[in-house]
Amino acid sequence: MEQVANYCQQRGVPYAAVTNGHQIAIFVGSRTDGIPPLDGNAIVFESLPHMLNDFQKLWNVLSKHAIQAQTIGATLIYNGQPLLPPKLSATIRPYPGTKGRNPFQSSMKAVSELY
Repeated sequence: MEQVANYCQQRGVPYAAVTNGHQIAIFVGSRTDGIPPLDGNAIVFESLPHMLNDFQKLWNVLSKHAIQAQTIGATLIYNGQPLLPPKLSATIRPYPGTKGRNPFQSSMKAVSELY
């Protein structure tokens, strides 16, 4: 786990999973909250039957959708609290800036400058 945590810190990868083929340990490998990665929480599946019995939890942290939604961070760092959504200004392209004018508005501006 130390080796993987070092890889995460060197490459800026936040989450890590270590497996030996029968067990999985999922943890935050690169933290920004001042807690050493090996002192933080981890999600551990001790055996293949354990993964099968708790498959919903495994899916909720390692599926493609869970990775995109950063469920691991919410589970391990924020104790199940959802992460804050992105700012609405992040969805406005380009922000800050002015809205482009359509051809009618441009021609009206030119006419108004003549008067």
